[in-house]
Amino acid sequence: MSESEGFFNTLIKRRIPHIFGFFLAGSWTALEFTQWAVGRYALSPLWEEAILVFLLLCLPLILVSAWHHGAPGKQRWSLFEKLFIPFNVMIIPLILFQLFAGQDFGKIVTTVTVTDENGQVHKRTVAKKAYKKPIAIFPFKNLSNNHELDSIALITSEVISRDLSQNMFYSRIDINTLEQDLRRSTLSALSLPLSFQINLAKRKAREYFINGSINQNGNEYEVKANLYQVNSGGLITQFTEQDRNYFKAIDAINHRIHQHFFSDNINFTDLPIEDLYTNNWQAFISYAKASAIDLLADIQSEADPFYQKALKSDPTFSQAALKYSKYLITQNGIANAQKYTAMAQQHQDYRLTERERFEVNAYHYFFTKKLEETFRTLDQWSILYPDDFQPHLLRSGFYNLTQENDKRIISLLEVIELDPSQHNLWDTIGDLYSTLGEYEKAIIAYENYAKNNQNNPLSYKNIGDLYSKTGELDSAISHYQQALTISPNHVITLRQYARTLAQVGNLEAAESMYYKAIEHSGTANELLNSRMNLVTYYWEFGHLVKSTELLTKAYQDYSSTESKMQGLLALSVNAWRYHVAGQTEKAESILKEAFALAKSSKEEIFMINIQVGQALLYNVQGRAEQALPLYGNIFSVARSYLQSTNDLQINYIKSQTLFELGQYQEAMVGFEAMNSNYPDQLDIMLWIARTQLATEKLQQAQKTLQHILSIAPAYPFYNFYMGKVYLALEEPVEAKNHLQKALQGWHDSDIEFAELIEARQLYNSL
Repeated sequence: MSESEGFFNTLIKRRIPHIFGFFLAGSWTALEFTQWAVGRYALSPLWEEAILVFLLLCLPLILVSAWHHGAPGKQRWSLFEKLFIPFNVMIIPLILFQLFAGQDFGKIVTTVTVTDENGQVHKRTVAKKAYKKPIAIFPFKNLSNNHELDSIALITSEVISRDLSQNMFYSRIDINTLEQDLRRSTLSALSLPLSFQINLAKRKAREYFINGSINQNGNEYEVKANLYQVNSGGLITQFTEQDRNYFKAIDAINHRIHQHFFSDNINFTDLPIEDLYTNNWQAFISYAKASAIDLLADIQSEADPFYQKALKSDPTFSQAALKYSKYLITQNGIANAQKYTAMAQQHQDYRLTERERFEVNAYHYFFTKKLEETFRTLDQWSILYPDDFQPHLLRSGFYNLTQENDKRIISLLEVIELDPSQHNLWDTIGDLYSTLGEYEKAIIAYENYAKNNQNNPLSYKNIGDLYSKTGELDSAISHYQQALTISPNHVITLRQYARTLAQVGNLEAAESMYYKAIEHSGTANELLNSRMNLVTYYWEFGHLVKSTELLTKAYQDYSSTESKMQGLLALSVNAWRYHVAGQTEKAESILKEAFALAKSSKEEIFMINIQVGQALLYNVQGRAEQALPLYGNIFSVARSYLQSTNDLQINYIKSQTLFELGQYQEAMVGFEAMNSNYPDQLDIMLWIARTQLATEKLQQAQKTLQHILSIAPAYPFYNFYMGKVYLALEEPVEAKNHLQKALQGWHDSDIEFAELIEARQLYNSL
């Protein structure tokens, strides 16, 4: 006891508690000041860590100095002090250098210059990518017995994400980004296995992910959010909040997330999430139901009344208006979509985050025919949020509409660079390169897809497509078979396999594969594509009535579940088929109904597409002179939206009219221009061959058709025209051979049509 009292007396005599207390107070002040400076001047948080390490390293120096020199009076320097203190003074910077060498102690933000949609130049501060927290937010579970909360639990992913997006130091993906992955998984979004979430978060290059649950206790909502570390899959912490107001519970959880990541030290505007949605709870419930259907349901058209109900309950609900406008775009409702982007814009300053304002403005500029302003807005978005891939993805969508495939490829490559988890886009990039005839680049893209999607049937299917386009049909079939070994019911592979089987004349197997693709089509769009592939197959081999019956069925079903306007539009563009199949009244009634809908909806884009369908019908009816005036309005409207970017497509259709009028030179200009941009399309090549035959450029026509037949040797139409070329070249043996192949392909045709009749007459004449 006396020894202890002696020791403590010594400490007090040497004033060690006093000195240590002053050191702690000074250290606390230094840390508080550093934390303030980091937040105030957006400095690297490494400063806080480095100051803390420095103070801890200084602690032994303080204690040794206090022990030897803290007592009153003068003390002599001991040998220990002379060695220890200089050693520590030298070792501190060495340790700091070892720990922090090469790390960025500068600002966590940088200044960029942006040009707005009006051409005005501004300077803005943006977060450096290294300091952003990449988080995936999955749908929550509904633990209550109230099924009305199912859609609320699902959309909680978006709600948390939107709230966090106000802080520039998060990189978030939510239910809207994860939609396709969830659809492909066939799992219930409300009960995703933890292993699935971990693996998907890894594929999306996330460092953290959040899931959770929502429950109802009396009049209060209980929201639990779990924060996980992706690599380890371990739970870091859980946040639980309970409140009568669902939005206040979300705000409280996000505040705790900010605290966890120290991101609440950074100055940012944090609006209540309720303000970013709606103060009308029934409007929010309707919006949640609409979003759930729109994102994950098979019949997306059922979302429409819920979007309308939400906006009727609260016309200031900008997020609902934005989502509804995007929904309407998929339904070909441009005029209505424009109405709702305008509604979203009206209250955007307090109802939308900045990112969302860029998005809604980009859409609205496009709808109001301001293409340059559209792309300027997307440029602002990508500059101010340089790690957001969404503006590049949206830009690629606009380039798809403008048919600028080379620019679309660049945008998709930028998406992958910003978010490597979007590696599925390599498949689309490969398809675009293939369409452009750049097969070597297509192979590289497909190989990049295969690297990230091992044992995926698409990896083999893609290479099969390239072999098919280059006429190596046996190799193509082999690759399709390999793909189907991995996934026997892979719909896209089944369709391509069927097409190639038809090209080589194995018609029974081809038809079987087409029906198998239809049977296993999982979504309305997939089913439509499978049926349309079979429609084309039946048409090519002379089953015109069967083809049009299936065409009618395909779009009736699609219209009932998805979009009446889109279904009627596609039927209109194909109305000419009904006339050729002997159903002229049907063709006329389809166009009449479509024109009435276009007029009542005031959809200009819809109207000009119906006019295209009318022009194609006039062409096959021998009334091409009536088709020609239609192109004036088609060009005018298309250019008002897309400037001159769609001229190529329209000129291609117009060239078909010019061909029917006997204006072959003018027609060839449009056909060749289209072929230079889409060199792998056989239907375009056939128009070129027919024009070459009509202008008696027989050697060129022969060469063109030889290339076509190397890819589709069994197709009757191609053999029919090759027979005509050989007749013109006065080579009756070759002519008879090809005419015979054409007649074999049409041997069980269900209707007499012009090419069949002519082929039979020519063959009999030989």
